[in-house]
Order: sequence, then C-alpha cells, then structure tokens
Amino acid sequence: MRGTFAVLTGWAIVAALAALLLITVGVSPLVVLLGGIALAMFGPHVYMHYLLPLRLRALMRRLTDPAAGPPKGAEPVEDGFPQRLIDTVRSDAGALERYLADDFAMVDHKGRRYDARRYLDSQHALLVAFPDLTERVDELCADFDLPDVLWMRTTQTGRSRSGIVYDATVWSRLTLTRDRRRIREIAFGGVTRAG
Repeated sequence: MRGTFAVLTGWAIVAALAALLLITVGVSPLVVLLGGIALAMFGPHVYMHYLLPLRLRALMRRLTDPAAGPPKGAEPVEDGFPQRLIDTVRSDAGALERYLADDFAMVDHKGRRYDARRYLDSQHALLVAFPDLTERVDELCADFDLPDVLWMRTTQTGRSRSGIVYDATVWSRLTLTRDRRRIREIAFGGVTRAG
C-alpha cells in the first residue's frame, strides 16, 4: 500500500531526527543505536498489526457511500469466476498472481493506477493486518455492452491481532481477459457499508 510505505518512510525520518536530538542532548550513542535497532525490528510489526487495521477501518468508513455500485444499465448476472478466484486464493496464497494478466492494473479510490506488484503487496498487507480475513461474493452485475467487465460486490470480514474488527461491503469493477480466465484490471467501485 502506498500509504503504508509513506508511513514507514515517515517513521524512519522521525527516528533519524530523534536520534540526532538525543545524541545532541547527551544520550549515549550506544543507547540511541540500541533504541534504533529495537524500533527497526518492532516498528513495522506494530504498524502492520495495530496501526494499519485502524487506518484501513477509518478509510473504509470515510469512503462509505450507500448509493455506490454499478452504473445504470448493469444487470445482475451469474458468473463463477470471482468466487473460484476467492476460493483458490484462500487455499493457495500464491495463486492470486497467476490470475492477473500481464498488463494488470489496480485503480484505487482516487483513480490512481498501480501494477500487479503493488496490488499483491496490498493484498499481503491486508492479510497480515487481518489474519482471519474472509471474503464472499454477494452480487455480480454486468452491462451487456461491455462483455469483459463485471461489477462485483463483496463482503470482507476479519479481526486484527489487537481485536480491531474489519467488516465492509465493497464494489469493485473487474475487467477480464477475453477468455475470462485472468483479470486485466481491478478498480475501486465504492464502499456501501463499513463497520
């Protein structure tokens, strides 16, 4: 997640400035070094297990729009691909990468595009933050003028190690390859509910 990298970089800068300040006021460089090592070892763990879950839950609540969803004209459809994908990834975490097309892109809530590596990193961070995360497909819609596009509503639930509950219903727009075996794009479609 881009925000995760920014926060960790910010922590590194603050830690370096704090170390300089501590040395300036007379704290032993050895104590500062040991403190820096402890921060480097445990800071990312604390962030991923305690702060990231709070940030994600707050973001989902901020983005909540009960009217979010597919465009007018899209109608409910049945397609087993999304649930097969979720079931496969649940049993084999490495399987997700095999479902992404070579030109895969993820589009976030601000319209920014990211490559497959960033998407996979974000999914890994989500699973670290919420180790028991589950996801189910609630509804699929399609506009028959766009046969490679599916609108998918999923509900994701999980609990962080610190007890923070994540429970959200999210719309995503999936653009599939022509053979409907791989995903070319996943775009944020809106949060209709966040608990």
